[in-house]
Amino acid sequence: KAPPAKVWTALTTTEGLQAWEMPLADIEVKVGGHLEANYDAKAKVGDPNNIKHEILGYVPGRLLVFRNVQTPKGFPHPEMFQHVVIILMLDDLGDGKTRVTEVNAGYGQGEDWDKLYGFFRAGNAWVLEKLKAHLEGGAGPPGPVH
Repeated sequence: KAPPAKVWTALTTTEGLQAWEMPLADIEVKVGGHLEANYDAKAKVGDPNNIKHEILGYVPGRLLVFRNVQTPKGFPHPEMFQHVVIILMLDDLGDGKTRVTEVNAGYGQGEDWDKLYGFFRAGNAWVLEKLKAHLEGGAGPPGPVH
């Protein structure tokens, strides 16, 4: 229950991301831009344990496409995750409502891929629920992301 411009701001600005998702967020929305983040409030931009994504493409207010280039220490199969492309799409439903659709493309087959998919299926659902709660003023999902 938020207009697309408000959702876009929450997803694509440093201040917007810090308000609901992660205490450390730094984003530059442009082709070849970056999204760097960490759930640790003590982290700083450039830390080797940050999550880093490269922005592959975007359509302002409607679409953001990125892929991972750095995972935190201990992340399972980081080399596999770098083959996954994350696509966020915003659809204006009218009446101040927006549908957010996330697609992850590039997963392979096999047990390790299945585990990676399961990790993000749960984690991404949690993040989307947290975004919804932030935008609607409700309670977010319980617990940490993982």
